[in-house]
Amino acid sequence: MENNTERYLETFNKFENALKLKLGKNRFTPFAHLIKEGAKSDKFIRYYLNILESLSDLRNVLVHKEGNKIVAVPSDYAVEILELIYDKYTKPTTVDKICNHNLVSLRDDTTLFKALEIMKKYDYSKLPVYSKEKFEGMFTASSFTRWYLEKLGTDTDIEAELKSVRVSEVLKKTDVKFLARDMNVYEFVSIIEKNRSKSGIYLVTEHGKRTEKAIGIITSFDYKQIIDGINLNL
Repeated sequence: MENNTERYLETFNKFENALKLKLGKNRFTPFAHLIKEGAKSDKFIRYYLNILESLSDLRNVLVHKEGNKIVAVPSDYAVEILELIYDKYTKPTTVDKICNHNLVSLRDDTTLFKALEIMKKYDYSKLPVYSKEKFEGMFTASSFTRWYLEKLGTDTDIEAELKSVRVSEVLKKTDVKFLARDMNVYEFVSIIEKNRSKSGIYLVTEHGKRTEKAIGIITSFDYKQIIDGINLNL
């Protein structure tokens, strides 16, 4: 257990130095001030703030001994939590690693019939539509359903129109947000907590611009798995 104290203090010092470097603070800045100030801008610190405050309290007990007496020894759990937090902070997961790269997109001149075939083949209900490299919107199962219901009870030859109408003609405005591939997962969680896409759709591009071709997609169905992945499960 005595080795736990060495491991704990060594990891704590490395983590503290990493915080100072990233936040641009000098070596005299107290850890409590670091995390308090850092939580204002750093999504990682804000997410784990309560745990970091507890870990800081334990560090203070360890370095302020009563004479030669050992008043506390970190548990295995405390050491593992600190090492895990340090590892997550210095090597954060990016959205590029958590998004679905099996992205299937449509050209704006794709017919409804062909689009439905693609949806069925890949079991997708939402497909991004592009005009060359320009994002035009999302073709979804609900957008097709709206079109289909509008045609019911009319003289329209629905089967013929399926093979002539282009997806660009039935696109509805969809609130899609774009993420840079190097955005870390804590920044993304902050987005879905405070300013999430109404459609629940996020397209991942090189720099988070709608003028760039998507390389991955995240939908509301992925939220739980993503949040579970950043929790400290020991």
